[in-house]
Amino acid sequence: MRKMNLWIFAFLLLSLFTLCQNKQTVQTDSKETEAAIDFEEPIDYAELEASDNERSYTIEGPNGSRIVRETGYGPQNESVEIHAADGHPLGVAARCSECIGFSVIRYEYDSSGDLTGFTTRQLSRNFDKENNDELDYKENDFDEAVAFVFRTEKRKDEYIHYVFKKDEQGRIIRVYDPKSDRCIDAPDNFHIQCEIVPCQSFWVSDIDGGKYLLEFKLVPNTERSDDYELFVYHFYDIYQRSIYKKGLVVSNTLYNYEGKAEKSITLKTEGQKHIYKGVFYDTVFTYIWEDGKPVEYTEYSEWNTPLYRKTYTLSDDRKKYLIKCYKINYSTKELSFAEEETSPVSDYIESDIMSI
Repeated sequence: MRKMNLWIFAFLLLSLFTLCQNKQTVQTDSKETEAAIDFEEPIDYAELEASDNERSYTIEGPNGSRIVRETGYGPQNESVEIHAADGHPLGVAARCSECIGFSVIRYEYDSSGDLTGFTTRQLSRNFDKENNDELDYKENDFDEAVAFVFRTEKRKDEYIHYVFKKDEQGRIIRVYDPKSDRCIDAPDNFHIQCEIVPCQSFWVSDIDGGKYLLEFKLVPNTERSDDYELFVYHFYDIYQRSIYKKGLVVSNTLYNYEGKAEKSITLKTEGQKHIYKGVFYDTVFTYIWEDGKPVEYTEYSEWNTPLYRKTYTLSDDRKKYLIKCYKINYSTKELSFAEEETSPVSDYIESDIMSI
């Protein structure tokens, strides 16, 4: 164990005693404090408790807390979840094997144990400045990520804050960062729901994976049957916009972190036909349904030339669709029959189309 001077040792004892007196809460008041536990001291990994998954371990943290660390096989992305002794969450951290260091999200609670917001921090990878070379991951990267969850930091300007403002019913109506102009405001008769979710490619991508997202949804206070819009944010960036007509979703748009639309789909009704028009990155398509059944799917070029088409016919036993596929013949610039296939009826649910 690294030598400490008497002052630091006494301070740590006092901090640990304070934690023991407040087992169900997290230190989140405005008064600045140092780390309640010295995570610069190396964790004794001999004490790790291996679970059924040999790449997942549970570490006993301060005051009975539990730290679950999991590493993927390929890519070797990492996930860290931290819970207090009573089970309530304290924070999460994650990193992608080929990119930056740990990103950390810390839950903030008041003295009553109510969630008051989140604080996020991005850690850097170790870097050898002398040799201008990137170093392998070190365990102190992990220790630093965990330590951030257990203390109130002095360097507030280095972090992003998500502070809640609530109405009289305790619903979140505003999320804001006190040190900047970033905020999310719920319109009248709406509130904000929050959740930490893994990105879709968490375990499969060594570039885009290994990330936890702080997700905020604007939702109506009561069920509605009129026209309105809903928004979903990842951190302070808009991620999804949904338009409702008479209580039914008719348009969905997903945005990238530059605020540009990447995916969109809209619904137009003509009699009994539902015509969905979508743009998924570089793919433009229409999908026609009638009486709750698929009729035709077509993909187009950027010049609106049909490139690919499927037509659907319900089989006599009504258990599957007979599907004819057509592909463009570039010599004639027309669609030509390519193949026929079948697919069970259960694979086609119209309500799933708008879930992009």
